[in-house]
Amino acid sequence: VNTTVIRKKGYCTWYGECGKSPTGSYNCYYNGPAIPLKDKKAAAILKGLCPWFFKDSEEPALCCDTVQIDYFQRTMQLPRQFLSRCPSCWHNFVQLYCQSTCSPDQSLFLEVTNVLPYHPKLAMNNTISNGNHNKKVNSIHKVIQMDSNEAAPTCDSIPPDDDLDFQEETLLSEKDINEINPLDTDSTDITIAKPPRNESITAITYYMTPEFADGLFDSCSEVKFPGNNEKVLNVLCAAPTGYCTPCLWLKYLGNPNNGEAPFSIAPVFIDYPIPKKGIIPMNKTTYACDVATGIGIKSTCSCQDCPAVCKPLPPIPTQPKPSTIAGIRSVLFIVTLIYFSLVALFILILAIRYIRNKATAGVGTNVDKVNEEIDNAQNSQASDPKSYHTLRNELADIRSINDSEERCDSSSVLIEAGSVMERTISSYFGRLGVICARHPIIVIIAWIIFVAICSGGLAFTKITTDPVDLWSSPTSRSRKEKNYFDKTFSPFYRTEQIIITAPHSKSSIYTTREGTTQQIEFGPVLQRDILEQVLDLQLHIQDLVGTYKDSNGTIHDVTLEDVCFKPTSPTFSECEIESIFQYFQNNKTLLNKQVYDQDHLFIVADYHDHLLYCTNNPTSVKDIGKFATPCLGTNGAPTNPDTALGGFQGKHYVNASALVITFIVRNHVNDADNAKAIAWEKKFLEFIKNYKNPNLTLAFSAQRSIQDELNRESAADVITILISYLIMFAYVALALGRYSSSVRYFFVDTKITLGLSGVIMVLCSVVCSIGIFSYAKVPITLIIIEVVPFLVLAVGVDNMFILVQALQRDIQQPNEDVEHQIGRVLGSVAPSMLLTSLSEAIAFSLGAISNMPAVRTFSIYAALAVFIDFLLQVTCFVALLSLDTKRQNSNRYDVACCVKSHRVDNTNQGGILYNFFSNYYAPFLLNKVVKTLVVLIFVGLALFAIPQATKVEIGLNQSLSLPKDSYVIKYFDALNEYLHIGAPVYFVVEGPYDYTSIDGQNKICGSSGCSPDSLVQQIYIASEQSNYTYIAETTSSWIDDYLIWIQPVGDIPCCRKLPISKSHYDFCPASEVNSSCVPCLPSKDIGKRPVGKEFIKFLPWFLEDVPGQICAKGGHAAYGSAIKFVPNRKNISATYFMTYHTILKTSKDYIHALKMARTIANNISSVVNTTVFPYSVFYVFYEQYLTMVEDTFLSLGISLGSVFLVTFLLLGLNIAAAIIVTMTVAMIVIDLMALMFFWKISLNAISLVNLVMAIGISVEFCSHIVRAFVVSKQETRLARAKEALSRMGSSVFSGITLTKFGGIIVLAFAKSQIFEIFYFRMYLGIVIFGASHGLIFLPAFLSFFGPARMISEEDAAVMNYLRNKPNRPKTPTEGPNESTALLA
Repeated sequence: VNTTVIRKKGYCTWYGECGKSPTGSYNCYYNGPAIPLKDKKAAAILKGLCPWFFKDSEEPALCCDTVQIDYFQRTMQLPRQFLSRCPSCWHNFVQLYCQSTCSPDQSLFLEVTNVLPYHPKLAMNNTISNGNHNKKVNSIHKVIQMDSNEAAPTCDSIPPDDDLDFQEETLLSEKDINEINPLDTDSTDITIAKPPRNESITAITYYMTPEFADGLFDSCSEVKFPGNNEKVLNVLCAAPTGYCTPCLWLKYLGNPNNGEAPFSIAPVFIDYPIPKKGIIPMNKTTYACDVATGIGIKSTCSCQDCPAVCKPLPPIPTQPKPSTIAGIRSVLFIVTLIYFSLVALFILILAIRYIRNKATAGVGTNVDKVNEEIDNAQNSQASDPKSYHTLRNELADIRSINDSEERCDSSSVLIEAGSVMERTISSYFGRLGVICARHPIIVIIAWIIFVAICSGGLAFTKITTDPVDLWSSPTSRSRKEKNYFDKTFSPFYRTEQIIITAPHSKSSIYTTREGTTQQIEFGPVLQRDILEQVLDLQLHIQDLVGTYKDSNGTIHDVTLEDVCFKPTSPTFSECEIESIFQYFQNNKTLLNKQVYDQDHLFIVADYHDHLLYCTNNPTSVKDIGKFATPCLGTNGAPTNPDTALGGFQGKHYVNASALVITFIVRNHVNDADNAKAIAWEKKFLEFIKNYKNPNLTLAFSAQRSIQDELNRESAADVITILISYLIMFAYVALALGRYSSSVRYFFVDTKITLGLSGVIMVLCSVVCSIGIFSYAKVPITLIIIEVVPFLVLAVGVDNMFILVQALQRDIQQPNEDVEHQIGRVLGSVAPSMLLTSLSEAIAFSLGAISNMPAVRTFSIYAALAVFIDFLLQVTCFVALLSLDTKRQNSNRYDVACCVKSHRVDNTNQGGILYNFFSNYYAPFLLNKVVKTLVVLIFVGLALFAIPQATKVEIGLNQSLSLPKDSYVIKYFDALNEYLHIGAPVYFVVEGPYDYTSIDGQNKICGSSGCSPDSLVQQIYIASEQSNYTYIAETTSSWIDDYLIWIQPVGDIPCCRKLPISKSHYDFCPASEVNSSCVPCLPSKDIGKRPVGKEFIKFLPWFLEDVPGQICAKGGHAAYGSAIKFVPNRKNISATYFMTYHTILKTSKDYIHALKMARTIANNISSVVNTTVFPYSVFYVFYEQYLTMVEDTFLSLGISLGSVFLVTFLLLGLNIAAAIIVTMTVAMIVIDLMALMFFWKISLNAISLVNLVMAIGISVEFCSHIVRAFVVSKQETRLARAKEALSRMGSSVFSGITLTKFGGIIVLAFAKSQIFEIFYFRMYLGIVIFGASHGLIFLPAFLSFFGPARMISEEDAAVMNYLRNKPNRPKTPTEGPNESTALLA
């Protein structure tokens, strides 16, 4: 380039404007001295941008005129909205343009590379073509020759070798440049007042030092855009995320294709002068982001815009290592120690008993004496039979005194009082049995009437299926916060989402054609043919039409337009659809657009380039590349690539392996208002389910999907549940009978009618419970329908077997009719039935204290059903048993009772199971070696189950609540595999807060000058530790955007008002051309924050303003619903700040995310001195798990406590018996929880219900055995254990164990995963552990440590005899009160 350019301090490169360019104005070429700025208005504008020019003079000599300054102000308006939140960045950025636009020394660092002739009277339609014009241009003072073959300069280009005539030390600093002799204006012949305007500059090279370029870039590299939580350089730099450099950024800023640069400005970084050209690179001082500029602003950039000013991140707490003792886990070590201690104690007790037994073996005085009295009494037995039986019992009791194993420390007073209570209860039930057996028809009719009345409540039954109502208490914190959020702002949107993959497509490598050449991999779903097919799918869905009925029954059509969310309404009426096709305005023509070079030979841009640009600049109003299409969607809102793409790493969006299309639909608090949305969702699901495309795989879900699938699951498993119950019913009907060897009498011995009647009573008890609570308007849940009948059947069937089998084994006494026999049998077994039923009813009723609605409703329904079932059994079932016994005694067939058999012998028999337990099983189990091993093994299993029980995972995988074949499970899997960002989380500032003061604003905002502990800053710091806090990114902050939006800067400020009257104004959007509009704030307030009423006054306008090219800070799209005002609109009543959680895959992730969000909110609350709480849609479901361990201990502890109390009262105040029952039940529950760990059953509301139910069923397995042991009249513990096992073991085995097994096995084939995991697995565990403890461990344990037996009337007579009999010698082992021995 040959030139006569004057390059010296005080000389310009341009001055004024010479014509319009496609993106602005060309500057006039002028290589003369700088001209003083006389225009005061222009000086005021420039002083606000470049105050350093006015340091020495109010009328500085500059290289820009009033028109340029006005244009300069307008071009800085949009960057100011992005960068001014960081003062250092903004200062450095403005310095870049101040120097190029107005610096009096611009001739030193600006080199003109292209000009065009300018004729003011002719319109200019010249376009820029890469800065090359093959022509020679004559100037007044110079001639610039342009070589069309010269390569365009790059940022680090080096001049030809003949220009390198310098030493590196010759680089002049800013101070050195200032010392150059100023321009001698007297020696020039230039007319300063009127520079020539005959050439337009169309391209320049801007020389600057790398130090300045790096300083500018570093100060701005972390500045955030609060509206979408992106870095500003993602918007202002034409490079993929992570690839932006100072060179790429400045080249982008100087490229006219960005829509802002008026002509080509090519940056060149050199750190040395070029003497032959006279070039000295611009090297103004830059300020790091952590350094205050000192020019009007004293604060540094904020933490989120400048990591250098951030406090050190708090250390992430490390997971505590498991406590160990001698290298073994502490819990395991402790239980091992306890186990071996118990084993040693057990052996010691056995040894002591053995020694004492040897020591007392020869004592027989009392035995001989009583034997003599018995012989005398036997002779007079006919006259006094009671005396004979009494003395026989005395002999047994005295023998028990000599047996050291029969020692008992129970209080005789309690035992005697308990025995009286037992006899009273037995007597009462005996009389009740006689009455019911004598008047069966009246009893049955009375119950039919009662059940019918209760059944009337079914008309008012309301089934709760809403998961929120099921698992979240109305009084819980998360439920209150959800209600507050829904009422104050609006419920979270309904989302209809499709995750699309292309299994047969492959990735491809694309070579970029603009900027730096890079080879970039585009994922399989981003191939053109796949994109076209997916766009067709999206457009088809947008056109779907559903139907719904209004409240009057009229059918209407409903489209997506009718129900969708429109964030920029009324400016734009398009729906919010989050998909990458918004980058192409959902237009297939734009998707297929290809841009060719000038010769139309080569493609220079296509959808690849546009995707690369828009995924990094989603808020851009125009692709600065050759594709030249907006990135904003059809509704003017940006699309976040994190939510529209999936299966990529980091920020490499185009590597995506999944497309995500999300249709956002409005939601309402009132379900009735969602009728339209639900109808459209139904049509959406119907279409997607039937959509066929071999090239695409869809995973999809709608807002209603989970509810639909739960309903489908319930309907699908009805058959499974019915089969399960039918198997149990059939077993009960057949197993109640006692059959002879003759087939002829089979139907005489069966009790099908009685068994079915008993099962119907179970169902009636459930119906009554539901009906009564329905009258009380207590809603029912599916858990009640599915679980309570199973539970009541377990309790009821067991009681039926005990009562029927007791009658079958009983021998009718002489002259005793059937009614009195049944009354007597009922009196003997009803206390045991009362014990189990009352224990369970109280245990369940106390479960109502749970905060979880599902657990609470289950508890109260189950408690009432169990209690009603007990009442039915001791009254109605007794009445039916009386009729059936009379039928059997008269040898009539069951069912067909009119047919009569002619059997003569109708005596009761023991039965096969009874004989097996009595003759084989009991002797084997209670063998000394076997029972010792049993006790040691079961205690060991219980102790070693404790550490495993503590490892049970808490939570519920949401996919488990769905059928195994549900499409929603596939959707959940796709969410976990592909999605890159989690659920939104809102930090809600509740109640009035002082936003109008500087101090109040500083505690909330996140830009320069804000508190380092402000709300925004704390969320930002949390996002920097996302692996621990589960906060994915910093929050979008309306207050930061508002404080920039309201600034009176630029030719067209964002906030303008249109005068309507003297004191009334309307909002005037920046996009509206109206000369009457004036800035909201006076220009003197530039840089100041609005306070007091001024802050609130213009805030509604901010929320109405739609972001655009002139004003990107409009808050309507991002914050339209984020702020709620008090009724008089003089203050803010509530607001939220939104961010996102990271991807949450497991229940543990969800629970920890909730805990961390609350921790962050609590920290914020302590700073702002008002209530701040986090809200996300999943919190209401996972809050229960924050206290699940405590709730579990509380529920189980209360249930066990009630079992202990009732057992103590109804087992004759026998505390040892109560302890044994409670201990055994606890062992069953502990073993069951260990099974949960090994079988991967998590702890949640469903499993907690099952654990509470397990306590109830376990009581059935244990209490009957223990009571039979206590009331046994056998002489030793071993004998009593054998009798209890023989008498009750067969009933427990046949009544509970076998009854349940058939029904449980069927549940394994249920379609529902909940049934298979939480019902089949846990029910199987309950039955196995309950039966093994009740029928194996408990008899063995009782034979060693059984409690004292209950005192009968005959025992009481013997005790009185012994107390009153004089001169009776004591045995060596007998205490002062010999009646104590009888308690054994």
